[in-house]
Amino acid sequence: MLCVVCASLSPASGSIFRTAPDNTRVMTMKMNPNLSGASFSIIAPGSGASSANDGSRFFKIDDSTGEILTKVRINAPIGSAYHLLVVAESGNNFASKNVTINVKKFNEFPPKFSASMYSVLVKRTTFVGCKLFCVNASDVDDVYYVIDPVFDFLLFTINPSGEISLGQRFPPEKNAFKLRVTAVDTGSPQLKSSVNILINVTDIAAPLYLRVTAGTKSSEICWGIPEENADVRRYVVDYWKKSESAIMMSESVSMTSLEAELCWTLTNLSPETSYKVLIRGVGEGNTPGLSADAEFTTSQDLSCQKETIQSSKGLFKWPATAHGEEAALPCVPSASLPGIATRKCKLLPTGQIMWVKPNTENCQHEATYEARHILQTYHHNSSSSRDLSVDDINQIIFALEDVVEVAIEDVQIAQEIMNLISDLLMKNLSVPGGEDDFGKRIRDLIDHVASRVKIPDNGLSLTLSTKNVKVQVIDVLPHNTRDAIVYSSNGISSREAEPHYPVTFELPPAALQMAMGQQALVYTTPANAVRVQLVTYENAKLFQPTKTAKYLTTANSQVITAKIKDTEISNLSEPMAYRMHHYDISGNYVCAYWVESESRWDTDGLNTTTNNDNTTTCYSTHLTGFTILLDVSPAEEIPEGHAYAMKVISYIGCALSIIGLLLTIATYIIFRFLCRERSAKILLCLCFSMLLMNIVFLMGSQRYHCMKICLAVAVLLHYFVLTTLAWMCVEAVYMYKMVIYVFGEHQHFFLLKRALVAFGLPAIIVLVTVAVDPAFYYYENDDYCRLSPFKSVYAYYLAFLTPACLLILINVVIFIRVSWVLFSSPAHGLSEKENGITTAQVRGAFTVMVLLGVTWVFGALALGPGRIVFSYVFCICNSLQGFLIFVLRCLNNADARAAWYQLLTSCIVKKSPKHGGETSSLQTPSKGSNSGTQRRRSTITTLWFGTFGRLGKKDKAESPGAEAHVIIARDNENEEHNC
Repeated sequence: MLCVVCASLSPASGSIFRTAPDNTRVMTMKMNPNLSGASFSIIAPGSGASSANDGSRFFKIDDSTGEILTKVRINAPIGSAYHLLVVAESGNNFASKNVTINVKKFNEFPPKFSASMYSVLVKRTTFVGCKLFCVNASDVDDVYYVIDPVFDFLLFTINPSGEISLGQRFPPEKNAFKLRVTAVDTGSPQLKSSVNILINVTDIAAPLYLRVTAGTKSSEICWGIPEENADVRRYVVDYWKKSESAIMMSESVSMTSLEAELCWTLTNLSPETSYKVLIRGVGEGNTPGLSADAEFTTSQDLSCQKETIQSSKGLFKWPATAHGEEAALPCVPSASLPGIATRKCKLLPTGQIMWVKPNTENCQHEATYEARHILQTYHHNSSSSRDLSVDDINQIIFALEDVVEVAIEDVQIAQEIMNLISDLLMKNLSVPGGEDDFGKRIRDLIDHVASRVKIPDNGLSLTLSTKNVKVQVIDVLPHNTRDAIVYSSNGISSREAEPHYPVTFELPPAALQMAMGQQALVYTTPANAVRVQLVTYENAKLFQPTKTAKYLTTANSQVITAKIKDTEISNLSEPMAYRMHHYDISGNYVCAYWVESESRWDTDGLNTTTNNDNTTTCYSTHLTGFTILLDVSPAEEIPEGHAYAMKVISYIGCALSIIGLLLTIATYIIFRFLCRERSAKILLCLCFSMLLMNIVFLMGSQRYHCMKICLAVAVLLHYFVLTTLAWMCVEAVYMYKMVIYVFGEHQHFFLLKRALVAFGLPAIIVLVTVAVDPAFYYYENDDYCRLSPFKSVYAYYLAFLTPACLLILINVVIFIRVSWVLFSSPAHGLSEKENGITTAQVRGAFTVMVLLGVTWVFGALALGPGRIVFSYVFCICNSLQGFLIFVLRCLNNADARAAWYQLLTSCIVKKSPKHGGETSSLQTPSKGSNSGTQRRRSTITTLWFGTFGRLGKKDKAESPGAEAHVIIARDNENEEHNC
């Protein structure tokens, strides 16, 4: 049978150098496929070819090897070409090829590799056929590459372009392999060169990625850690500038744990410079791993340089700071002194960088720091427990006089001066008179500070308050001189055992208008402003009169001084008034003023009025220092307009609450199925107590001329307020147990025990108060029948305020705990994933707040500046508490509404709830569910739907597709089913 194979010849071209002699090798033809016994020959070209280019005249071929040789010397010019047709036959197989032979310059140089030796690191698990490395040799002629049959040549393959690939899998017992690659050029004569390649095998993979965050002088490099690199002990980071003469730098990063990513910061880099970084892992025994590389360029250096500035506020050494950032320095190099100076580095639109002006507003002058140091030193001495001698006092006053000018510019220094003076007033001073009158010198210091101190931020008032001295400065603008100034010395009292009442002082408009006509422009205050100086001294140690004075004061008498800067106020048409409260109700009180020129107290020109509320009001037509002969303390009063509004609100709210409470009690008594739960029984008692409290309150708001009736009303009001708070606390404790413990244990006489506590303890408190002194409940000048704080502060605090605040505190704490459970647990009908703040949760928290009387806390907060606001909130919320209970527990209860509807339409008293009662629908937890979680949900659902009323259709519609079931924990086992 005849078999013919399609064969071909290669290559198609070759080269010969000019002047090549005969028998010079040119190239070798190969028959593909390589058939044995092939015979090669050259055939002359056709008639179209010129004789000069006829290769058959100049070249011959070995018929067995296919090697083409020159016949004669080649003298053709460089660049010319010869053409010949090569034919090969092997049996019945035939192939031919047109071959071109180019004449070139004599080849003098062999190919040159880029390195004398190559070292390659590859992973052991590399697949067969994967590219490992690429060699490169430079030459003027084309170059092709072959692997020499030495070393481990069988494991690798190479293509003519120099790409070395894996031919077989790496054997596991060997980690290093060697091969030799030869580069052959196509010049004439044909030259070649060889190079050795060392291939190392590793099990450490290269980093997964390389991420560079370039900065100006530093850059952060992060790379991912392959999971198979468990044996890596550290990573080596090599980096260098991308320049010819760059020096490679290397840093080592230790592996502390199996991290997913590592980051390293390269520092001390050059701005605006390109870098290249190479990262590789290193295992045990310094076994290298594969590497990953990246390139980055640092950014331009846009920062302000270091700068030192000397100013009146100190020496500042500003560090180099990037643009857009702010440098901060302490005002002085001492951590014990406050104050920070700042300076910002700014980038201009032109691209330039510059420092802006330093901000040293929070810094003080060096003289201020020296003054502060002096004050701190003497403050330590004055606050010690030892008594001060005359020399000690004199030294302290001299120190104060040295720094008083600094206090005019610095409010903090002024405050520290007052602190030091306050310390002096706590000592057993022996203040002499005459030229060295320490009292006058200290008063002059206070007056100097008050008259000239600069109020910060262009304000109109400033208060310097200490334990024994309070200075209030007010700058009154011209358009405000038509209104009187009322001053109250709140917040100053060193007598911890005594209740504190402020001294009140009223400066009439006539005094301000008189000052406007007398004083010139005051530079330390806004233009044309009148500065009013009001000073309160807790004791009269700085106002010691001479022995010849007619009236003497005790050292414990408070003194208030009033003055208008640069103005003498006298002969006022409308007198000014100041009011002081008597702590000791016995004795004869006389108003007195201080005569500065004679260092004595006098009463001439003062009118004294002793009021029935243990207060003394003094009227004067001039300004000076005032006092009375006993301590003072009036209670803070609410303005008449606000008091009347609160009274109307209280009457309306109490009326609505009485109606709501009556309807609530009627609902739970008529429809007994509503009263099966323990919580309902507690609610009924709470409503009963609150109803009586509101009724008695309305009775007590009227003033009775009969002392016995007023006293009885006050006693009942005291009692029912405490019982109402006590029942709120019972409700709170019960609710807390249901939320925390879920299923309460069985108790005999459950309601009786709580009734004894809620009704009994308040009865004991009230009876003890009445037994001590029934007059505590009656005060002639009070507008209400109540336990009066004016009669006895101790009785008011101990018998009423303390137990009330304690009960309110318990209720607030439980309210916070229950609300946290409500908002952190899944709402009814919602899965855990759908859980959020729902209307039911908000309504539940609001209901808990009403039942526990949390709004009573606003009464305790009605103090200080927020007194009026909190008083309004207290009146509105608490007067409506009974009405809100009716809305939440009756109107919002579907069973209660249905029962009333049935009673009104058919005159039939409903005996059971619409849906089988709140004590039904116990659901067994599903398999695998957590019982604790299920019980907590049961309790929370009871709080929402058992205690606070069921959700309506609108609520159910809010969670379509949700499972509509109710889990309710029964709390009435083995209990009586009547109210």
